[in-house]
Amino acid sequence: MTSGDRTERPLFALEPRGVEPAQGTIGTLAQAGGTLVGAIVNGAARTWLADDDGQLTLVMWPGDFRARFDPLEIIDNHNRTVVHGGRAVLLAGGYLKTGDARSLGHRSVFCTWQASEAESPVGSQKRPRAGRRPFTDTQLPTAEHEVADLSAAVAQACAQVPWVRAGFICRVRRDFHDDGSTQTFLAAFVVTSDPQERGALGSRELLALLPASLQEAGINVLTESAVPDSDPLGVQVYERGA
Repeated sequence: MTSGDRTERPLFALEPRGVEPAQGTIGTLAQAGGTLVGAIVNGAARTWLADDDGQLTLVMWPGDFRARFDPLEIIDNHNRTVVHGGRAVLLAGGYLKTGDARSLGHRSVFCTWQASEAESPVGSQKRPRAGRRPFTDTQLPTAEHEVADLSAAVAQACAQVPWVRAGFICRVRRDFHDDGSTQTFLAAFVVTSDPQERGALGSRELLALLPASLQEAGINVLTESAVPDSDPLGVQVYERGA
């Protein structure tokens, strides 16, 4: 397909519309994946992640992102193609709380700030993974006063989930390798003794129990054996049985 053919396809605004991320703002660590599908609804584009069972999760893209169809492509604010429809994609972001006014009636809505293609479809020509930006995360020293407004809410959420043994809040710096940009955000870390216990109430449900200000920061689940003794996970705000 030539560049001339591409410009003839109209661009559609995406809904629901998210917030355009800026350098230094709070990012997220939660992830969602599935096959990207889309449709035009009342003159705007909507996209979903479809899982293997056909369940759909509505995607909220950053505010200036757009979509074109035939084939479906998501275009970022720099006019770059981020991901393609019909492919398995991996999104970084966070789930909206149930009943959020921006959910357009959907029960499951994932607000994303970064996307990449997990794999190329069988039989197709491989393309560069335009949305994948290599990065390194570094946990930063975190003081109690930085998380004071969030500690009680995180502790309350952790107490409602039987498989959570401990909860932490830590400031994280994400360094992108491609352009040297950096994002800093607070992230929740929870520790479980047995990952299999998450069947009754999983990470997504735990995320929904948090207030919106920390829900967007995502949740990182570690087993007790994976927690390093010499590298704490930040400020501990919850311990079961304490």
